[in-house]
Amino acid sequence: MTHFSPCPKPVRVERVYSRYSSIPVTTPKIKKGGKPRAYNKQRQAKEMPRKYGSSHRRKFVRSLDCSACGASGFSQNAHVHKIGAGAGRKGSFMGIAPLCGPRYTLSGCHNQFDEHRSDFDRRFPWYNPEVIAAETERAYVAFCEAEQEMSA
Repeated sequence: MTHFSPCPKPVRVERVYSRYSSIPVTTPKIKKGGKPRAYNKQRQAKEMPRKYGSSHRRKFVRSLDCSACGASGFSQNAHVHKIGAGAGRKGSFMGIAPLCGPRYTLSGCHNQFDEHRSDFDRRFPWYNPEVIAAETERAYVAFCEAEQEMSA
């Protein structure tokens, strides 16, 4: 009769796996008793309108069809043209265009534009971020003017 010793307690391994592969990605460790990096809530609240515009504008862009593939109902505010960006700052709302987010089994054009730009450019060779962002801004201004005329 063989005697088996009880199994040792399982060791918790902190590994995060990349979304696209099974290779573990190291995560930053927090010192014992330490806190994660705090962010300035006031600054973040002040930066939100600069990055995305008003909530009215955000809703308008989400209501548009995807500017790359034309999918409707899945659009997100994507920073396609980096106006006012740099040194860790996200660009202003003037460079936003609607790109579709994840849906069903597809990752969406927004993810492709940000993470896999060469694949996006191959799939949509006609896509010009500067022109699309300017068209989105013109459409929003025209929408606001029409809304004001209707209310007056």
